[in-house]
Amino acid sequence: MFGIPEIEKKTFRNDFLNRVVVAGAYNNNRSCTVNRQMLKDRYAEMLPMQSDNPQQQYQINFDVRTKQTSVNANVDEQDHQVTLRSKNMQKELTMMNNSFRYQEVGDSYGTSVTFDNTVLPAIDYLKTSGVAQLNMMKLQKINVIGYEIGKQEGAVAPVPFWQPASSLINARLVPQYDAMIGVVGNTRQHISNLQLTDGAYVLTIKYGFRLIEKKNDGSIAKGQVIVDLEIERKMPVSIDSVEDELVKMHKELYNAFLWSISDSYVKLLDQGEEVQA
Repeated sequence: MFGIPEIEKKTFRNDFLNRVVVAGAYNNNRSCTVNRQMLKDRYAEMLPMQSDNPQQQYQINFDVRTKQTSVNANVDEQDHQVTLRSKNMQKELTMMNNSFRYQEVGDSYGTSVTFDNTVLPAIDYLKTSGVAQLNMMKLQKINVIGYEIGKQEGAVAPVPFWQPASSLINARLVPQYDAMIGVVGNTRQHISNLQLTDGAYVLTIKYGFRLIEKKNDGSIAKGQVIVDLEIERKMPVSIDSVEDELVKMHKELYNAFLWSISDSYVKLLDQGEEVQA
């Protein structure tokens, strides 16, 4: 798919996942509001930190004559937003009458299987509430490696804080960082964007580095190497097929991830205690 070769799934000893998000949109259905206690009950143990508020809709008005801007907030008691969180706040499910979103951050993500098993009760809830299909759905995985790099002894040029990105991202994607020598002192981040399409699917890969901190003398820099992958299905999918669609999306992001990183990155994945990718 997308011209990226399929790679057999394997077990790594480490991962650098910062955030995993799945989201979907469907036709407005107020049964999702009426039945929200059912959703809360299903996640009472898993996501016990629960809030339920009317959804606010904002309208921005601009008066051409006076050039004044005003904002009106409309609250509809029938349009609720239910937010369920884990005790450590690392897992969060948001449900509205026309969309849902679930995310896991930090080390809360275990495997694609455990992630999907947490999402599926929400999908079943949508089905029970009368949602027949998702008009679109997407899965995103953000990988972040923090680094600290110092200037080599005797070096005259500023510390080359783009080097970790150029060594961890696959050479097919890395821009010519050496060409940035002249602007290195003013660069805060360099994030590139590659978008691929295949039928109803769009794959977006954002990659590069972000500078977090550096010493005034330019001797030490701290930053992050980022590989942010998102696959979106832009055509409707039956609510009964969402589980299979999630499995497919995980697989395609796995292929895209290994296609996007270098052998050095793969070696980092094999360090540390063994976990399931």
